[in-house]
Amino acid sequence: MLLSHPELQQVWANRATDPDTFNRARHALGKELHKLYSKLPDQEATETRAMMAHSMRGEGGQVEMREPFPNLGTFTDAELREFTRKNYGFV
Repeated sequence: MLLSHPELQQVWANRATDPDTFNRARHALGKELHKLYSKLPDQEATETRAMMAHSMRGEGGQVEMREPFPNLGTFTDAELREFTRKNYGFV
């Protein structure tokens, strides 16, 4: 956001001496971020909607179901490192 609004750096630096300007800027940024990110699709909701549409139409075929997320608290350190490497590509 600083790249598109360089004046924010000065507003941030003066937030203690000018809280009204800081609050207005924070409110405006919140609105802008909401407008930008509120329209992104929810992947899980999209998959659920597709599954429901297929089942209601009586269409055949398998719908891919995800495995439930494992309880990471039961993993040993080695198992957790392997799980992280396998699913996320880093340790």
